[in-house]
Amino acid sequence: MSEAALDWIVRVHDDPITLRVYVDHVIEKVLGCRGEEAQSFTREAQAEGHFDVRKRTQDEAEEFAELFQSYGLRTTIVRGV
Repeated sequence: MSEAALDWIVRVHDDPITLRVYVDHVIEKVLGCRGEEAQSFTREAQAEGHFDVRKRTQDEAEEFAELFQSYGLRTTIVRGV
């Protein structure tokens, strides 16, 4: 698979309303990471307004975005930057 095919980013936006512990839980479920790694994504979203899940095919990006959205988090999909 070419590098260009893996050039899709899922951008998960900060959610100032939802409890941080819930956002951490969603990140753990969707990305399969644990504890501190999930918390670092949440902190990045709070500081930068979003965090990015990089290097996905378009289909994978859409699937990840839908998973985050099913938990009530706002996402967008962007072509690699």
